[in-house]
Amino acid sequence: SSDLPRVRLERGLARLERSARRAERRETVGRVLTAAARIAPLALVLVAPPLAYAKVHPGHGAERWVLVAGIVGLALLVGRGVWAGLRRSAPLAGAIELDAFHATGGRIANALAFSRIPAGERSALMELAIEDALASVEKLEPARAVRVPVPRELPIVALLVVGLVGLSLVEVRTLRALPPKAAPKPMLL
Repeated sequence: SSDLPRVRLERGLARLERSARRAERRETVGRVLTAAARIAPLALVLVAPPLAYAKVHPGHGAERWVLVAGIVGLALLVGRGVWAGLRRSAPLAGAIELDAFHATGGRIANALAFSRIPAGERSALMELAIEDALASVEKLEPARAVRVPVPRELPIVALLVVGLVGLSLVEVRTLRALPPKAAPKPMLL
């Protein structure tokens, strides 16, 4: 029965840790979406000129340039998103966001920071801070604490996508002079 408080403490800390990680993931997703949305207009504009040229001058290898521009644009988009996603967050960033949203005065971040210190090295005040955080924070809401933002570039990106789709659907008619039909050879009698 002496292990019961320790088990309860570990479960409570695991709950705080899970919620803080969820908040950090939501923050990372928001950062990736924002970074990708900022580079998306450039990626889409990069595809437009080769596509327009391919529509006006079909053949001549223009379709290959559309493919190259599309690959470069996609590489820019994915590269920028990955770069933003790999950027390190501040230590305990999710816990700090949860503290700010739930107005807990730093209890969550302090409890998680103190929990990373081995139990034998913690002071009595650290143990009390952990217990206080677990007692005062019952329900955590990472989804409400860290909103995934809708990028402000979204209308521009949507407009460019619609324009690019429209451009891809356009068919430019070209007049070609057809050689006259060859007259049939006279029949020999």
